[in-house]
Amino acid sequence: MNQKNIVMAKKSISKKYVKLGPRAGGFTDPFSRFKILRGQIKELVTPQERSSGRIKAAIRGGHLQTVSEKDYQDYLEAQKSEEEKAVEEKEEETKEPTLEEKLDEKTNAGLLEYYKDHYEVTEEQIDVFEKLKHDDRVAELVGLAEDSEEE
Repeated sequence: MNQKNIVMAKKSISKKYVKLGPRAGGFTDPFSRFKILRGQIKELVTPQERSSGRIKAAIRGGHLQTVSEKDYQDYLEAQKSEEEKAVEEKEEETKEPTLEEKLDEKTNAGLLEYYKDHYEVTEEQIDVFEKLKHDDRVAELVGLAEDSEEE
């Protein structure tokens, strides 16, 4: 058999995808080491999986159902997006709050103390700061922090 025929033989083997039947809770084939759980769609990849009598009997009996390649691709996309969501959630959990978030949690009195402790301010500046609303105080402190970082 020459190289071209080998490539043709590989292409002619169609891919087979399976999922559990509606009443099945799980399926395992020790011979091929194939295992599938509810909600999964898997490809029968190895020669052992493709030739396993137990897998063939499970398909005939309705314990396993064959599905299209499109269903398999949709399943992979759904799994990928779930993994991405999990990674994003983990990043959000570990992400440290910003200065604005920290300051926003403080009371007006706490903001005034922060202002006095972190900056050299005069009595006039303190009086002006006390007249600001909470959101304006937070914005002012964030702005001062940004200005001090630039210097």
